[in-house]
Amino acid sequence: MAGIAGGREYNLKRVAVVCNGVPLSGGADGDFITVTPNAQTYNAVAGAGGEVGLSRTNDDTHTIAFNIWQGSRVNRLLIEQAIARQKELGYSPATAIRISIKDLNTGEHLIADRCWIQQEPTRAFGADQQGREYTFGCDELVVMPL
Repeated sequence: MAGIAGGREYNLKRVAVVCNGVPLSGGADGDFITVTPNAQTYNAVAGAGGEVGLSRTNDDTHTIAFNIWQGSRVNRLLIEQAIARQKELGYSPATAIRISIKDLNTGEHLIADRCWIQQEPTRAFGADQQGREYTFGCDELVVMPL
């Protein structure tokens, strides 16, 4: 019997995203969540004789982007309220946004306790509903062991 490649099914509904204690949903087409490190883990330097030295960058900052349907009212308002609060009060531990991503398909669990709005989305209006990408920065991303 032919099976699914790798024997596992992937389902986005089994990815739990929580922002400041509130579950998010309403992902737009394409990638709903993208987590990107802002730097390489190591930098390599080659000497004149061909020896290579590695330096740990110690930059644990990441970018987390959510692509949410513009019509996903509850989620958009939640994020917009967090953005408005940071704009009004400035970034501090009190206004930091906590983001947790848990993939129940694979067991991956990512936690970012201190996030700030890095870039608000471009807002397009047309005949069809559009995705809006909210981009957050975080000073440290903890990857829980599988």
